[in-house]
Amino acid sequence: MLKFLSIAFAGSVLATSAFAVPLTLGAGHSGDVLPSPLGISNPAYNALHGGVGQAGDSIYVFTDQGDGTYGAPGGLHLGNGTYNITMTYLGSHAGRENSYEFNFGFGTIDFDQSTAIGTAATVEHYSTGDYLDFEFNSVEGGWIDNQGGAESFGPGLVNLAFSEFFVENGHLNILAFFGDGAGDEDHNDFAVRFTVTPVPVPAAGLLLVAGLAGLGGVSRMRRKAA
Repeated sequence: MLKFLSIAFAGSVLATSAFAVPLTLGAGHSGDVLPSPLGISNPAYNALHGGVGQAGDSIYVFTDQGDGTYGAPGGLHLGNGTYNITMTYLGSHAGRENSYEFNFGFGTIDFDQSTAIGTAATVEHYSTGDYLDFEFNSVEGGWIDNQGGAESFGPGLVNLAFSEFFVENGHLNILAFFGDGAGDEDHNDFAVRFTVTPVPVPAAGLLLVAGLAGLGGVSRMRRKAA
């Protein structure tokens, strides 16, 4: 079951307080759409794009400014807490050698064009409220990360784009797209899906909280009896 979230991207926007995942997206420039034809067409992509990654769908784009940055700060930001982040490689449409890397502190998750489409990897990530640490790379075209850095080798400028948020099976999702600077500005040179879920409080922790609450109630009853 899919549920789409309509979000006005003016500054940083809270996506999902209703879903207990404080995932936000900074103000990339809107008005761009995915190309038609999209160029990424495979069973995994068709099953996993969530209905927001189709040709003509709106995206929010962060573009290299040609000076080592992609302009205004922004990107995918996760609030405080511990979350499971699942990344799924959806495919690419590029003649260049492109790749994706996510740094989670103890190592990296890496996808490239030799990765089987539909491959997924999940990490448990403790966030202190910052932009997720990932980047897209093109050997020929340059790189752009989710934290404000970029470098283009030409002839065009690399870019990072995001779909709208959507909820599927109760989980929050968003798609990230890479444009590798080949000059076509079509945002379809590498695609990754993010699925973010909060890590539940351990059962022992819940029992401890319940026990403390119970002790508080007993204490109040004794005071009243006295």
